[in-house]
Amino acid sequence: MLLLSDSGMRLSEALGLSKDDIKLNNPIPHIRLIPHPRRRLKTRTSERYIPLTKESEWACMRILEHNNDSIFAFPRYTSLDNCNANSASAALNKWLKSKLIKDYVIHDNRYSVVDCYVVFFII
Repeated sequence: MLLLSDSGMRLSEALGLSKDDIKLNNPIPHIRLIPHPRRRLKTRTSERYIPLTKESEWACMRILEHNNDSIFAFPRYTSLDNCNANSASAALNKWLKSKLIKDYVIHDNRYSVVDCYVVFFII
């Protein structure tokens, strides 16, 4: 959730990350979001560098510390030929509904972040 909320990534973009896409040892820690065979990007402009906040950097450190036998950031939902965003979305929505209001779904998170960016750049 921290990675999604601070980065503005789509759920499928985050799920399809390889551990190699996470760059913590750079002057500006970031994620290099690129297409992979298991997960395409929605548009050509979706390929981008995403700087990490302290919270999303912390989340990335946890990702890299776990699943040492996998090249994937989220091996439960990702394989060499597939990224199962539907299962991850259902699991996150179930968790969110137990913690927050019943009408909130993970897809709403991206648009909340995008709306904040739009307001920021307009001001």
